[in-house]
Amino acid sequence: MQVLWPEKVKSHFRVYHPINSGGTTWLRESDLVFVHKRSYAVLSWSHTDRGDVPEMYCELNRKLLKHDRPDDLFYRYEGEIRDRAAEGKTCRNSTLSVLTEKSHHLASRLSGRPRKASD
Repeated sequence: MQVLWPEKVKSHFRVYHPINSGGTTWLRESDLVFVHKRSYAVLSWSHTDRGDVPEMYCELNRKLLKHDRPDDLFYRYEGEIRDRAAEGKTCRNSTLSVLTEKSHHLASRLSGRPRKASD
């Protein structure tokens, strides 16, 4: 699924998450971004003339994302992310989609829809 990133994506939070790379699981720290009530671990950024845009990212299951203290900038993720780059694939690649005012309004209206149980 393609993510329509806001025009100025900012990461105010960090997330510690296990990542499986080539059969070995290790702990990684990544930027954490929330877009339309969905959470994403940003593994790398692309620097464009419009600003920084997530390049490699994975959507996180909100049920597995834990925030122990409200004043803390760090979250922990209790699921495991699979490093698809180690398999010659990517977790997710961002296309440089930016929300226009019209699409932002539409996306805001659609984000109120109930999510499927598989999300």
